[in-house]
Amino acid sequence: MSWVDRTLAGALRRFAAAIAAFGALVVAGTLAPRAVLAQQASAVLHGRVVLGRDSVPVSDQLVMLHGITGDSGAALDSAVTDRKGAFSFTLQGDTARTVFLVAVRYDDVLYFGDPIRELSPPEPYVVPVFPARPIASPDTVPLTRRSLVITYEGGGAHVLDAIQFDNAGDTALVASGSGGGAWRVALPEGAEDPQALSGDMFPGGIRFESGFALLDPSLRPGTSQILIQYRLPSDGAPSLTPLHPVQRLEVLWSGTDRDLIGAGFQPAEPVSFHGQTYRALVANFVPAGTGLTLALTGGSSKSVAWLFMLAGLLLAAAAYVTWRRTGGRGPGAGTVALAILFVLGPWSRANAAERPCCREAPRQDSFQLQDDLGRTVRLAGPPRRIVSLVPAMTELLFAVGAGNRLVGRTRYGVHPPEARSVPSVGQGVHPSVETVVARRPDLVLVYAGSDSRAVVRELDGLGVPSMAVRHDDFADLYRNIGRLGVLTARPRAARALAARIRCELRTVALATARRPRRSVYLDVWEDPPYTVGSGSYLDSLIRVAGGRDVFGDLPQASPRVSLEAIAARDPDVIIVPRSARARVDPTLRPAWRAIPAVAAGRVREVDGDLLDRLGPRVGEAAGVLAAAIHPELAGDPSVGDPAHACGGIGPPGWSSGRARDDSGGRI
Repeated sequence: MSWVDRTLAGALRRFAAAIAAFGALVVAGTLAPRAVLAQQASAVLHGRVVLGRDSVPVSDQLVMLHGITGDSGAALDSAVTDRKGAFSFTLQGDTARTVFLVAVRYDDVLYFGDPIRELSPPEPYVVPVFPARPIASPDTVPLTRRSLVITYEGGGAHVLDAIQFDNAGDTALVASGSGGGAWRVALPEGAEDPQALSGDMFPGGIRFESGFALLDPSLRPGTSQILIQYRLPSDGAPSLTPLHPVQRLEVLWSGTDRDLIGAGFQPAEPVSFHGQTYRALVANFVPAGTGLTLALTGGSSKSVAWLFMLAGLLLAAAAYVTWRRTGGRGPGAGTVALAILFVLGPWSRANAAERPCCREAPRQDSFQLQDDLGRTVRLAGPPRRIVSLVPAMTELLFAVGAGNRLVGRTRYGVHPPEARSVPSVGQGVHPSVETVVARRPDLVLVYAGSDSRAVVRELDGLGVPSMAVRHDDFADLYRNIGRLGVLTARPRAARALAARIRCELRTVALATARRPRRSVYLDVWEDPPYTVGSGSYLDSLIRVAGGRDVFGDLPQASPRVSLEAIAARDPDVIIVPRSARARVDPTLRPAWRAIPAVAAGRVREVDGDLLDRLGPRVGEAAGVLAAAIHPELAGDPSVGDPAHACGGIGPPGWSSGRARDDSGGRI
């Protein structure tokens, strides 16, 4: 089933119930609570309310239960969670024809759990809630995907616009009240009669004004979507300028034999759903503020072509009859040639206009991306020779099956083992530009730091394309995987890799969810002591592994701390990354014996090389970290081998951090 199919069918079905329930929540006092159910039987629903991805129980929380039967909904009952975050409802009646919904308001944000069609589900029913955080610039939240589904019928164009936002953090984002809408989405120029349908944001929180959709609801962590429908002028094509950077923009259309073309778009495989086949265009990584204009070609000119053909055939027939009657002395070859021009000329022009090629269509191989220094990187086509000055990007190139494009790496880019056969160009932060250029790259990947600007300027001066990327947290990881999929013409392998990583992290998180959340000190450096704060992806990885970073309240990625502060925060476990650099065991450091975890021997060593790379092995790193924090999980396969639990998810040929390149050279 395609993504659009799942979006339209799943979202509409799921949130039709949610909308009805939300209305029921408002007018609950006027409805008979149990009128939805006939008094025939009883059933019990057990569930929990947990805080965020850490699954911390939320006690003393009011929970509302709603029942949806057909088009009617009612508030059925309420409960308060206990100290374990648990709640339960006992229901009377015929529950087979009722869809149930649990609503929780936490930190002034309303959350709905998944629709319930089975009152005794095999897994505990969990409603995750999140702390809310006000933000001043909500328009910086990226759009991961936008799909415009256009149906041409009745002389007009009807559009269903599916828009996905991605909040990669751990808090719900609430825009500071400005009255202008928390998030704004630009609609195509000329859009008429826009209406909100459904999605993760309730239609009541979406307004339309001057060509924009204004979204007032909060944005919870993860991916949220809205669905909007509108009309375009007769035979119109979308023309819009996204306010947000868009990772993938899709345009699907049906109901006309004409083609859509546009600069920056590439043809994609047709998509079929609900018995209808849609032709498709795709644009990847559209920077904010980029104007996108599509145009319809061909179609109506065919009717004119048919008239010319008919006239030409009649002219040819008349010329032939006259020629026969006059014994070859009448209008001859010239007239017949004119008739042939009448037939073939307009027909060839109509077909040429209908084909998205030739002079009107852009080169399908060329594209442009925006890097993390705000530069627009223009490439004539997918690069065949890449120099990577970012070790994690080196590993990701192999993971999407494009390791054969790598012609240069840093001395630290040694994973997977195949990378070691690629020539090293030295350091990544201050490389020898001459050595880099000697590898004749089509593209150089550099880290987007303050030290990189000089390298980028020097490469620009030499005519060598470069792209600066940040790679500091999980949002960067998934974004860069997508970028590599575009750069190497392997988008499917990139999506499969991202899905596998998400699955592995989720597997480890579920394995640790019911364990006590132990406090952790990560010993990055011993003299002076350095650790990790909330600015590091390792802080998030500790949470996935069932721990709590004792210095997670510090905003820096690698804060310097003191022994007194470590002792005062009294971590349950001390994690020491093992690496090639000689490390002194904390139990052998005299001053560290004042820390209870050191005195009690709660010090664990892990593979530092595994933790240091935010790449395709991050799920394995989470499992290793979870076993160190929770030794009782050491034999759990979900921790020891999370990839096994995600069998079948990953790029073709995936094995030990590698995937084969099945592009067949057609780049």
